[in-house]
Amino acid sequence: MNMRLPLLWVCAAAGGAAEKTTVDYAERSTASLQKMLFVRGLSCSGCTKLDLAAKAEATQSLPVDARLKEEWEENAAFEKARKKFSIDKESFFEQMDGVTGKRAERMWEAFEVQLAGGGVEFEGDGTLRFSMPLSHYVSEHLPEALDPAIDIIERCANALRSAWLTVPRLQRRRLDARLVWLSETGVFYVLLGVLLGAIVIDGVQTYFSSRSRRRRPEAKDKEE
Repeated sequence: MNMRLPLLWVCAAAGGAAEKTTVDYAERSTASLQKMLFVRGLSCSGCTKLDLAAKAEATQSLPVDARLKEEWEENAAFEKARKKFSIDKESFFEQMDGVTGKRAERMWEAFEVQLAGGGVEFEGDGTLRFSMPLSHYVSEHLPEALDPAIDIIERCANALRSAWLTVPRLQRRRLDARLVWLSETGVFYVLLGVLLGAIVIDGVQTYFSSRSRRRRPEAKDKEE
């Protein structure tokens, strides 16, 4: 009999511990509940916290996807770094090694799009990296008359970049290497040059076409 008492006491204690460790999902933070769903490939758009808690509890037995867990942690680290980072437009220009005018404005616009969408990379030394505008290395060799056309191209590029940054980080990473190759080999800039050339040709044709239309009435007046 004396030998059974400790065993019964241990069983009772274990049962009590199990009751104490029961998870109350409603007491967890919203971010914690969202993470529990995200790492299992789930979501709950428009859900209240109670809905999140109920779904997290109902799906807790599902396996955690290691890649999704890595993506969540990277996104969380980025948001933390972004909250600490602060720079105004003037300070940004001061750090751009003498780049001024339209080129500097385009850099700032591209930077803002990437910062908002999670496209910049924060370095350990407090600096960050971001992608330059498509026209950055070409525009300095082009006449100012093409600035309106370049601005249109950059606005379109920023819109595409913004849409691209809505793609999950892991999926973007698969294509990043190819995009870097296009940039480093100059293919991007060749395509950009062709596009600018087409715009220039179209502009020249429009200009001469408008001049010829003006001359025709003058020729008729002379004949009369």
